[in-house]
Amino acid sequence: MESQDEDASAAALQSEINYFMSIPWCRSHICEPNFHPVNRPRKATLDHGHTLLGKTWFTKDTLPHLLTLHRQACVAEGWRSEICRFHAIGTGLNEHPGVFHGGAIATVLDSALGILVKCSIPDGRPAYTVVLNITYKKAIKTPGTIMARSWITKMEGRKVWACAQIETSTGEIHATAEGIFVKGNAKI
Repeated sequence: MESQDEDASAAALQSEINYFMSIPWCRSHICEPNFHPVNRPRKATLDHGHTLLGKTWFTKDTLPHLLTLHRQACVAEGWRSEICRFHAIGTGLNEHPGVFHGGAIATVLDSALGILVKCSIPDGRPAYTVVLNITYKKAIKTPGTIMARSWITKMEGRKVWACAQIETSTGEIHATAEGIFVKGNAKI
């Protein structure tokens, strides 16, 4: 059964890569050689975890496509650990006609920061958001495609400081976030 799940997960990841590769501005980021797709199944877990992005917001009208790329930090090359996360956004998360809801924007930024901490510090312990400051700069039009980019700025013990931003095809920044996360003491 595990092999079938792995095959399905790999097929789902390839489907998302194919979707975003069809969008020229996304393709240029996906083809960056130091970023690698994160194969994280987009489904709720049996214990009801990951239900927001894996179930509730996984519809044709909300966020039908999601692809995460990760680049490991490399001091010799001057790279920081970074996430680029592409979202196809529908009209099902609008505040006003044709405008993505500010709460959905906050969730996208929080999620991009959380997956960054998980990929950058893969110790099996969960990370929890304790501070999230968001600055909204410009409305995000729907439907469309956005990229959330996130990176770590500081680590101290179990605390992780990180920043994120949402960009569109023009490279314009629509929202930014600064967050502090705390790694749990033990795997839950």
